[in-house]
Amino acid sequence: MPVTNKTQETVKAGDMKDLILDATLQVVSRNTISETRMQLIADEAGIPKSNLHYYFKTKHNLLLALHERAIDRLISRRKCIRRESIQTLREQLRIFFDEKLHTILEESEFDLIEIDFWVQSNIDPEYKKNLVDSFRLWREEIVEVLQSYRPDLPERKVKMIPCLMISLMEGATLQYHLDSAHFDLEGYMDYCVEYICAQVGEE
Repeated sequence: MPVTNKTQETVKAGDMKDLILDATLQVVSRNTISETRMQLIADEAGIPKSNLHYYFKTKHNLLLALHERAIDRLISRRKCIRRESIQTLREQLRIFFDEKLHTILEESEFDLIEIDFWVQSNIDPEYKKNLVDSFRLWREEIVEVLQSYRPDLPERKVKMIPCLMISLMEGATLQYHLDSAHFDLEGYMDYCVEYICAQVGEE
């Protein structure tokens, strides 16, 4: 399978699929899903288009893989941070908001493609399924934290607080990317932590 000189060292050091997915992330974040073409991805990765099709037969398959990797990456990173953080409910809840803050500020391409996938999910059932699954896992992760530290929390709060937290975080994504100059992202996230902690009786 041919590989160009530009990527020869990269392929030796890593995995071709990761190279392709990294390139896809950059292309989609710049051009949106609908304007992304396989040739643009091949050019970004520095590989022939035939190499691209060897690993991903269609653009649709490639984009599904990109979205799944992004979801897995965020979940894995949160779990790692949670294990290494202070074991209190406040700090464990803060991790969700801090991780979202980091994504918005430092890895905005992930935030932007999530918005794009949400738009495309209105016409693509597989994109929709991926999003539904990712939000379900997100809620379940928050439920796990709540039940670990507050097993006495009323069932209604255990059910509703994860939904509320995710709405607050996704709202931050939209407001910041639309008008960052007039949206105090860090202050907003701090206030969200205070608000949620008050809801669960955590001082």
